[in-house]
Amino acid sequence: MSVVNEYKDPMSGKVNHFAKGSIKFVSIKPVKDGPNVVNGVKTTYIKVPGQPDKKIEATHVISFLMQEVDDNNNVVDPQSAGQWISMGEKKLHASHTDKVQVKLDSGYKDILAGMVVSFPLKVSKSGENTYYNGTLSGKVFNILDESKAGQPAPRQSQQSSAPAAQSGGGVKIYGEITEIVGNLATVNDEKNGPGGVVLSDEQLAQVSVGGRMTAFVDMSNGHILNGFKAYGPAGQNSGGSGGKKSSGYDQFGVETGHAINGLKELMGTGYKVKDELETAKAIHRATLDMKAFVAERTGKPVDSNPVGASAGNAILVACSRFNAKSDVSEATILDAAKGVYTKLSEPLYTFISESAKGNDQTPSQPVQERLTTPPAQEAPAMDFDEPPMDFDDDVPF
Repeated sequence: MSVVNEYKDPMSGKVNHFAKGSIKFVSIKPVKDGPNVVNGVKTTYIKVPGQPDKKIEATHVISFLMQEVDDNNNVVDPQSAGQWISMGEKKLHASHTDKVQVKLDSGYKDILAGMVVSFPLKVSKSGENTYYNGTLSGKVFNILDESKAGQPAPRQSQQSSAPAAQSGGGVKIYGEITEIVGNLATVNDEKNGPGGVVLSDEQLAQVSVGGRMTAFVDMSNGHILNGFKAYGPAGQNSGGSGGKKSSGYDQFGVETGHAINGLKELMGTGYKVKDELETAKAIHRATLDMKAFVAERTGKPVDSNPVGASAGNAILVACSRFNAKSDVSEATILDAAKGVYTKLSEPLYTFISESAKGNDQTPSQPVQERLTTPPAQEAPAMDFDEPPMDFDDDVPF
C-alpha cells in the first residue's frame, strides 16, 4: 500500500482516493502575495446558492511529507523520499503559526512528525502534473498511531562534493530552535533547513524556542554526540551557554529607547510635537502592532529578533517621512510603517537574498549533510478553485 490509495464506492462505483502514511515533515509557509492578499491574509469568497457568499481567510499554506507504512503502521522504507500532500490553506492565529492542529471530537490535537494518519484526497491534474489535496477537517481526519509522534525521522546520508564538518561520525549543525516537543527540538540549520535533535534533560533546560544551538549530531537518529552549546536569539548577547539574556539586557529599556528614537525622527522632520510622552507611547504601541504584522507575513515568532528588527526599522523610517502638516497618530504611524515594509523592506530583502545566491562562490563554512532528506518533488501549489472541505472552521482562536 502506497501513501496515495484509491477505492471504489460499492454503491455508486465511483473511484475515491485517500492518503495513509507516517508524517515525516510538516511544512507551514505564509501565503504568497497576490491581489487578494492584504496584510498577510488571503481572502476568498465562495458562492453559496441562496445565501450570501462565504468568506474564507487564510494566512498559511500547509503540506505534509508522508511515507508509506505497512499493516502494523511501521514505515516501510525510512530512507524513502516520501510523498508531498497538500493540506490546503488555513488561517492561523499569530501564536499558532508554528503548529498545525485538527479539531477532533476530543478537542484540538497538534499534528506532529511521526504520527500515522489517514484522510480523504482530492486528486487533480494540470498538464503532466498530478496534485493531491488533503483536508484537516476533524470529521474525516484520522490519527491511526501517535506512539512515535515527535520522534526524529531517520536521515539518509548524502554524498557531498566538499567534506562536511564532522566529529566522531556526527555533523555540526547550527540554527534557530523553532519547536520543542518533549525532549525533541526542531533546529532550523542555517545551511540545510529544519531537523530533529534529541536533547537530554540537562540540555533541554538550557534552550528555548527562538533561541539557537549548535552541536555535532548523529544524522541517523538525531542524538547529540558532543559540542552542544545553547545561545539566545540572534542578535542578543547570550551571556553564556544557557541561551538566556545577559544580566545587562533590559527589554523594556530597549523598547523605551526605540520609541524615543522614533520621536526624534518625527521631530527632525519639522513636525511640532504637542505632547512628547503621549507621542512616544503611540510610537511604542504602533511598534507592537507592527511586530505582529511582520510575524504574520514571515511566519516567524513575533518575539524573534528578525521580526523585531524589521518592524522597528520600518517604524523609524515611517516616522522620518512625516512633515509639519502631517496627521500623526498611532494609526497613521502604523499604516506608514506597513507601507515601508511591504514596498521597500520585502522587495529589497528578496533582491539582496537572490543576489547573494547568485554571487556566493565561496561558502563561509563547509557544505554539510542535509538535516532532512530532500523530497522527490516540491510541495504542490495549493490554490484551490474551491476548498475541499470547510477547513477554516477547525482553527482555534
